[in-house]
Amino acid sequence: MQGLWDARADLSRCVQDAQQVPLDFPLDYASGVRFYYVLPIGAPTSALLLLAHTDVEPRGFTVLCQALGKELMLTADTVLARAVLRERLLHAVAEESRHAGSSLAPTANWPRSPCTIH
Repeated sequence: MQGLWDARADLSRCVQDAQQVPLDFPLDYASGVRFYYVLPIGAPTSALLLLAHTDVEPRGFTVLCQALGKELMLTADTVLARAVLRERLLHAVAEESRHAGSSLAPTANWPRSPCTIH
């Protein structure tokens, strides 16, 4: 997987013969992976989505499979971006709360209203 991560600028990659273009263990041909599809998530790439067919039910990736993979990638990108923004917001709220009584908090004198973060 490190090789895929290092080459993430060249993704997406649909491999219809994993023996010719193998992944690293434990996703290699010897472990049963026959076909795989790698898609980058985020811009810049912050994660990889790997879809694979194994020797249990070997079949390649059709045009429909690839379109579904791209939809999964877009959904994963949205979910990942939302999670990152949520973490940043929670961090900012925690920092503001930590400094609420000090001169470091420029919003210390702002009126408070209840707010819930979901």
